[in-house]
Amino acid sequence: MNAHRLPPLARTGIGSLPVRSVARALEVSFALELPFLPQLTSVSASEGLIATALDGLPGLELDAQGKPRLGEAGGDAEAFEPLPDPEASRCWRPFLDAVAEHRPGHAKVQLAGPFTVLTALQAAPERDAEVAGFLTARAVAMAKAVRAEGCTPVVFLDEPWLVSLRDGDARQVSHLAFLGRMVAAVKATGAVVGLHCCGNTHWSRVLALGIDLLSFDVRCSLDALLDERAALHHYLFHGGALALGIVPTEPDAVYRVGELVEALEVSLASSHFEPHRVLANAWLTPACGLAGHTEAQADRVFAELAQAQAALRSA
Repeated sequence: MNAHRLPPLARTGIGSLPVRSVARALEVSFALELPFLPQLTSVSASEGLIATALDGLPGLELDAQGKPRLGEAGGDAEAFEPLPDPEASRCWRPFLDAVAEHRPGHAKVQLAGPFTVLTALQAAPERDAEVAGFLTARAVAMAKAVRAEGCTPVVFLDEPWLVSLRDGDARQVSHLAFLGRMVAAVKATGAVVGLHCCGNTHWSRVLALGIDLLSFDVRCSLDALLDERAALHHYLFHGGALALGIVPTEPDAVYRVGELVEALEVSLASSHFEPHRVLANAWLTPACGLAGHTEAQADRVFAELAQAQAALRSA
């Protein structure tokens, strides 16, 4: 049985879309079995990964390039409005309205996680707990807002900087602990919690964080993940599932959908994981977000995602 009560191999997106219209973004999102909150990075830098997550944090400043940094002023981050500002996340309120109207059962939102945010900010360590608390409050509030519209929230924590995770770094250990506590806090709302990382990392440490879904780039990371056989078996046996980023998102990537599907099945089978058992609980996504693509390229990626879904369901 699919532990998350979605059709096997349900499709969703990662977050960013290269469209300028909120209406068009929601059209793309709600064409999928699991609609997702679009981030319109081509409209404003405020829709970017770090900027969206931190918007409203006390003491936050933007440099001349729009890169966020923390100034001297701090404060009680959890005392501020945790929900996204409609000016920083243009699709947020229209997305909630669409969830209420369509009642898709599950609806996905995403937010940069503390490991990535703290690594990118490079702020003083004494601000780490404040930033992590702010992110946690925002993710919890977003989950509750989706639930209030009658849907089970699916919250993905976007953690691309986990590729820098290494042994023996005390501050990274602290960042990973913040991440684990954030996962637990969001799960306590009744949300399904996923983690997205589009590069390789210490997968066994990630799988131990208590997440429900692991989202990753199949071509980049599946074999490395399968090498962590004991950790992956434990994760899957205890109800964890995979969100398979099966369609590459590099603009110059060369591939055929049929070859992607075959490679996925061969990798699973050759690593002694039964493909049909893994896929029965898996979801399908593009490998990463689609910022920097054209609308035509994004349309092609989602069309190929549907092709991959059909091929895997008929196998």
